[in-house]
Amino acid sequence: DGGKKALYRREGMLCTPEHVQKCVDMGVDFIVLGGNPGSGTSINDVIACTKWIKEKYGDQLFVFAGKWEDGINEKVLGDALA
Repeated sequence: DGGKKALYRREGMLCTPEHVQKCVDMGVDFIVLGGNPGSGTSINDVIACTKWIKEKYGDQLFVFAGKWEDGINEKVLGDALA
């Protein structure tokens, strides 16, 4: 597959200091953080990662973050049904 499947391995999709630094080194302008239902990501995880990225990189990176869909047991912020 030429390494394409490696993009979809869980360890390749986690927000880690190493992954964020690699993005910075590659010259990205923004990072998108999100958690899909069933991924085990909570809204608190998304908020915590957003906070440390902004603390470390400030205005060097835009961070777009959120929960894309309702989970089974957790409502997203701003959800009219919450």
